[in-house]
Amino acid sequence: MGSFRVRPRRAWIFTQPSLYPMLNNRNSNKFPSKTIENSVFDINNPDVYKRWRDNKLALYTQTPDLSISIDDPFAISPNEHKNLCQLITRFNMALYSTNKANIADDNIPKSIGQSLGLFTLDRHLCSEESGIAALRFNPDRLHQDYIPYSRKPINWHTDGYYNTPEHRINSVLLHCVSAAESGGENAVMDPDILYILLREINPELVQALMRPEVMTIPANEKDGEIIREAQTGPVFIVNEHGRLHMRYTARTRSIEWENIPIVKEAVEHISRLLNDESSPYIIKFRMKPGQGIVCNNVLHMRSGFNDNDATGEARLVYRARYYDHIDCEV
Repeated sequence: MGSFRVRPRRAWIFTQPSLYPMLNNRNSNKFPSKTIENSVFDINNPDVYKRWRDNKLALYTQTPDLSISIDDPFAISPNEHKNLCQLITRFNMALYSTNKANIADDNIPKSIGQSLGLFTLDRHLCSEESGIAALRFNPDRLHQDYIPYSRKPINWHTDGYYNTPEHRINSVLLHCVSAAESGGENAVMDPDILYILLREINPELVQALMRPEVMTIPANEKDGEIIREAQTGPVFIVNEHGRLHMRYTARTRSIEWENIPIVKEAVEHISRLLNDESSPYIIKFRMKPGQGIVCNNVLHMRSGFNDNDATGEARLVYRARYYDHIDCEV
């Protein structure tokens, strides 16, 4: 059973956080957010935040090992479940390896998801009958406009940033059935960490990203038909579990940012932090057949890849997107 290869990174050095005048944060009725008063996300409660910040950053003093082995994804043992939950509680994600390489059965990721309380799948235009999407090169008319079904690189994003609040993607599972001949490397970052990095630069940045009209994804139209309405809402949302949820895409077309200087500054900082090749908080890996990642919809990207049309060696990854949040008890 193959193991994940994770690139080691240097430690990050922090200075004392700056204190700036704060923006007034308005609550959005469209994207309801749990009250942040007295939570780690309360700008006016720095002591609670600092304890949480220090605990999160301490996890990265060395390159974290996010991987576990699962003997049978259809019968996950109590110890395997505990290990999954510990990783997800600490990092919002876990990488796993199984012995189910090159087996095209979407019941494998579905079973792993169910072991973590994930049942409510996001059924969308390109998903299979099961509700799980088969991500592979597919140039047909239905898939040709969507980058996940191409061999092109996919820039940083969280899943479902264009969904309505009622269909918020709280967790994601990616399971590799077969790998590309070359490429197809993934990178991930915990949104909690990005929030911390931005808040350490200037607390106004995270407050700006909680504004109810900060990011708009225009409607998806095809052949004069509206497939999806425009969606406006915050980037950072405190969900009903009191956890941070992030709506984000690094796309520069078909996106509208609120036109105020602090938002422009925040977007520029996000881009810089996500493209910092020396960041200890970005985990890079290439999934082998039978491996996968399960997470609370962390930031992620994928490099471009090449299949071997002559041999039939082609990348196939199952993607399950859930409305459920992974809230483990460990």
